[in-house]
Order: sequence, then structure tokens, then C-alpha cells
Amino acid sequence: MKLIDYYYRAFKEYRKETQKNKSCSNDRQKFSKTDIEFDKLVVKKYLCKIEEDWISEIEEKLVFVENAVKAERQFIRTNGEVVPIEKIKKVSKESVSHLAKHSDLITHLPEDENDDIIPDKLYMIEKLSDFSVYENKFLYKLLCYLRDFTALRYDKIQKLRTTYISDFCAKKTFESNGRKFNYNLEFHDENYINEYPIKDISQDSLIKRIENIEQITLMLLNTDLMQEVSKTPMIKDPIVKTNVLKMNNDFKNSLALYDYLVSYTKMGFEAVEIKKEYNPYSALVADELAEIGSLVSFLTYKYGNELSEVLEEDYLLEERRRQEIEQEELENQIKRLKKKVLESGESLEEYMISLEKRNKQLLENTSELKKEREENSKLKSNIIELKNQIELDNRNIELLQDVIKEKEDELIETKLAHQQEVIAINENHNKEILNIKELHSKDLIDLKEDITNQYNEEINDLNIRIEDLNEALDIKDIEHKNYINELMKSMDDIQNVALNQINDIKSEYALKENSLNEEVKKLMNDLDQTRESRDLAFASLNALRVKEGILEPNIDLTGEKEFKELEDNYLAFSKFFKKQWKLTKKEIRKEILWAKKKHKE
Repeated sequence: MKLIDYYYRAFKEYRKETQKNKSCSNDRQKFSKTDIEFDKLVVKKYLCKIEEDWISEIEEKLVFVENAVKAERQFIRTNGEVVPIEKIKKVSKESVSHLAKHSDLITHLPEDENDDIIPDKLYMIEKLSDFSVYENKFLYKLLCYLRDFTALRYDKIQKLRTTYISDFCAKKTFESNGRKFNYNLEFHDENYINEYPIKDISQDSLIKRIENIEQITLMLLNTDLMQEVSKTPMIKDPIVKTNVLKMNNDFKNSLALYDYLVSYTKMGFEAVEIKKEYNPYSALVADELAEIGSLVSFLTYKYGNELSEVLEEDYLLEERRRQEIEQEELENQIKRLKKKVLESGESLEEYMISLEKRNKQLLENTSELKKEREENSKLKSNIIELKNQIELDNRNIELLQDVIKEKEDELIETKLAHQQEVIAINENHNKEILNIKELHSKDLIDLKEDITNQYNEEINDLNIRIEDLNEALDIKDIEHKNYINELMKSMDDIQNVALNQINDIKSEYALKENSLNEEVKKLMNDLDQTRESRDLAFASLNALRVKEGILEPNIDLTGEKEFKELEDNYLAFSKFFKKQWKLTKKEIRKEILWAKKKHKE
């Protein structure tokens, strides 16, 4: 089992306990609904777009490399030396030719002229196969380069594909049950061995082809020929194009592959970043992430108050209590089962087979209901997400309205400032005129015209400036009004789309709910009919037992449950008797009417 499976199982068990408690649920709700604008989860993954050209080129030429390795080119290396005649195992043509040229190896003649002449020494040749020819060394260099070429790209592709980067941020401040929480978490995770990369069938097939190339390359390097060549020094560039490399088809294509690999400077793939940002969270995600705060609060409280031993004792007591309850329930269940088996009159094996058949039927009937409930839960979660989105849109609308109000306030302040500036200028001019009158009363008549003209010009300039400012303000007002209208229109569109989606989901949910209710009614009718048939069968069985004297009134049937079962059997048989009596009366009437009619005839 994987490590993530252990964590998932542990978290499921943790959630089972916390979901039962109302206080835990309240804390999670406050945690998940507080300061949601700061909640953020950003996930980054990478998708590699591999170029197929270099893979196809290698696959095409690698066949010729295999053929060249299988050819096992070699040359015969000849070593010769003069050795005593006693060590000669086989006389070759070269030995005779050498003896003809070196008669000094014959030091004595035989006593009988008819005997063969035997030299004292003879030339012996040893022929050895040598595989370290230049072409084989070139193949070894090519395979080593190809191994490094593919490994470099494959390792980078795999690292990118299995890269998972997440950034989580949460800031919460709230009070609950006499406690104040101030929670600030920033979490960054970089995982380069992600077991759940982005699925891409086309890229997976290309990666499989790269793996096949690597496997074939390693297999060829592990052949006896390449292992023998690896013991010799590796050749250096440039490659000498021998006649074999130029004329032999396999070696010629191998050389072409080497030239292609050496000249290929690209990485052969492109990394595409896939980024997902979760804000706001769905209801389930927010509820599960809220467990972090509760768990941190518990651990700090536990170690802060040194409660490890106390909590362990309480835990063991609770475990014993639960085990005793489970044991008691198991014993009661076994007793009830034994009693039912005895009452049914069947053997234990037959009763178990009938129970298994009935359970199988119930499971088949409820599996469809389970699927519909899951769909309903998904629809409910979608509705909750849409509601959250509407809440966020409403918050954005409020923020935009605040911005609009601020802009309007700025416009009002700007107008007031310009008005005050005009008033201040007028006051300054009035003061200057009064000063001039006081200081230069005699020259007032002469200067009056000049000052008046200058004043009028300045007033005209100020009026023109005020008009320009008013026009600019009018333009700003129009722009802000247009911006506000566009915002209101976009908000209306968003609300209409959201309302339409909610209405569609509600109608779909209503249809699903109606179909489920009809199915439940049908199943309940089937269940009632099954129970009625069962009660009728038990009533018939009990009637036969009474008739045969097997079943008589006894103390075992005085219990509430047992007597209720007898009462149900009685009611079922009474109902059956009434229906059967109606049918019997009809048949009796038919026979009587038929006899009267026949008598009249």
C-alpha cells in the first residue's frame, strides 16, 4: 500500500470522529467561512510536448545498427614462433614454407636413408580472431553517444512530468466558544516524484518509444561483441569514413545516425506549465481544509497542558467501552439469528443461503438508488458552489460600488478646490486694488484703466481655465457613468447566468427527485408485497404445524416481537382468506346459476 493511501485512510478515520461532534462541525464552519478572500491554493504541473522527428529518425536507423552489431566484423591476427618439434601439434602450410627457407633447423640426418627427415625445430602459427576493428569501435562509440543522448532527454522529460508544485495560503481570525483564533499559514510544496502526472495518451506513447530505444541501446551494449570492444580505447572524432562505413548499407546508415545525433542541438521537447488556482473552495474542500486549524489547536493544547498521559488513559477507557458494546451487539445478533433459524424450521445452511439471496436482491434494488443519491449530492455541491460564486460576485459589486463612491467624492473635492482657488484669486485681486487706491490715490485715475484692463484679462483667463476644468470634469463624469453602467450591466449578466444555472439545476433536481420518489414508492410497494407474501407463508407454515401438533401455544411466543410476528401472520392470512372467499363465492354463484339454467332447459 502506498504512503498516500495510509494518509488517506488515517484522514478518513479522523473525519469519522470529528463529523459526529457538533462542536467540531461548528469550528470547521467558522474556520472555512472566515476571511475567504485570503484562501488560496495554486497548483502547478507540467505537460511535455515531445517532438516526434528525432524519435522516428533514431527508430528508423537503429535497425541498421542492430544488423551491423550482429555482423560481428573481425580480422584474423597471426602470431608465429619457432618452437621445438615436440611442441608441434599440427603442421601447416606456413610451417613447411618456413622450413624450406630455413634449412638450418635440420641439424641431423636419419641413419636409414628411407626414414623421414625430422627437423629439431619448426615454425608454428597461431591465428586469433580480433573484433576490435575500427568499424566495431565506431559502433561502440555510436551506442554510447545514443545512450547518453536519450537518457539526458528522457530524465528531463520524466522529471518535468512528475513535478508537482503547490502553494497554499490561509489567514483566519475568529472567536469560538471562549477562544480566539489567529491563524496564518503559508505552505509551499515541491514534489519531483509525483505519481499522478497529467494524462496525455499521445505523449505517453512517445515516452514508451523512447524507453524502447533505451532498452535496445543497452541490450546492444551488453552483447559480447560490444563488451569485447569496450576493453579497447575509444576512437576520437572526426570519424574516418572507411570503405565499409561508406559502402556497407548497415554501417552507412549507422554513420548517418551518428551525424544526425551530433548535429541535433535541441532538447526535443517543450514544457507547458498547467496552472490551476482554487479560490473560492468548494464546500467539501473548505470543510476538509478546516481540519488543519482544529488539529493544530488540539496538538498545541495537548503539549501545552502536558495531557499526553491523561488523554491516553481516556482513550484506552473509551476503546474498552466501545469493544464491550460491539461484543454485546455481536452476541445479541447471534442470539437473534439462532432464534430465527429455529423458528424457520430450516437448517443453518439453508437459512444462510436464503438470506444471501434476499440480500443480493436488496443490493441490486438499492444500487440504483445509491447512484441517484450520489448524483443528487453532486448537484447539491454544484448549487453550493454557485451560491458561493454569487456571494463573491456580490462582494465584488460592493467593492466596486465603494470604488465608485470614492471617485465621486474625489470629483466633489476637486470641484470645491477649484472653486476655493477662484475665490482666493478674486480676494487677492480685490486686496491689491484696495492697496493701490490707498497708496496711489492721486494716480488712481491714470492707473484705473490699465488695472481694469489687466483685471479683465486675468478674469477672462481664469474664466477660460474654469471652463476647461468644468469640461474636464464633465468628461470625467461621463466616463465614470459609462464605467458604472458597464459594471452594472456585467453584474446583471453574471446574476442572470447564475440564476439560469440555478433554475436549471433546481428543475433537473426536481425531476430527479420525482423519479426517485416514484422508484421509492415502487420499491416500498414491492417490499410490502414481499412482506405480505412472507407473512402469508409463515401463517401457512404455522397452520400446518398446529394441524400436525408441532406448534402449540407456549411461553416462547409471549414476547412483544414474537407476538407481533404472529399477529402479522394472522392479518396476512385473514386478508388472504377474505380475498379467497370472494373468489370462491363467485365460483359458487356461477355453478348454481349454471345448474338452474340447465334445469330450465
